[in-house]
This record gives sequence, structure tokens and C-alpha cells, in this order.
Amino acid sequence: MIIFWIFTLFAGASTFAFTHIFLQLGLAWSIADALVAMLLCRGLLSMVRRSLILGERLIAQGELMGNEISGLLDSVGMREPTAADPNPPELPMVPDQRAPIAAVSESA
Repeated sequence: MIIFWIFTLFAGASTFAFTHIFLQLGLAWSIADALVAMLLCRGLLSMVRRSLILGERLIAQGELMGNEISGLLDSVGMREPTAADPNPPELPMVPDQRAPIAAVSESA
């Protein structure tokens, strides 16, 4: 989820600004502090995301539920295989509607 990365970037940038401007720790310490803040923020957000997935309030990316698969197959005119008929019929061949390509002879 891209919003977590954006939030982490903002948290790191604001931590860097705070430590560099207000605490005046220097550039290296400010960058190190910002990286630590970003890692902590990303870790917390990962735990929140995992709890949402485990609580089934959020579906993991790349995971389709049964109704979504059926709806997707119905939208393209296909069906799921069943135990009675595991192999669906072959799709009809689509004729080639392109114009024939004529060979070009090379003449100098």
C-alpha cells in the first residue's frame, strides 16, 4: 500500500527537519535519526496492516476470493471447471481479418 510508504517518508522528513533545525545535531545525526524514525514507522504500519489482513478487514494484494473469480470469469464469457465437467469446451477460432501482406521485391 503506497500510502504507508508516503506516510513513512513524511515521518522521516519531519524527523530530519526537527533534529537538524531545532536540536541542531548536525547533518549525519539528523539523517540517522530520520532513518530510525522511518524504520520504526514502517514497522508499526506493517503490524497494523497485518492485523487488518488477519481480521479479514483487508484482503491481501494478489488474493482473489471465490465470488471475485466467478465474476471475473463471467465477464469474459468463461466459467469455472466443475467436478462433472472439468474441461470446458474449446473456444471458437477467430478468423484473421487483416489484409494480406504482399511480398515486396527489391529492385535497384
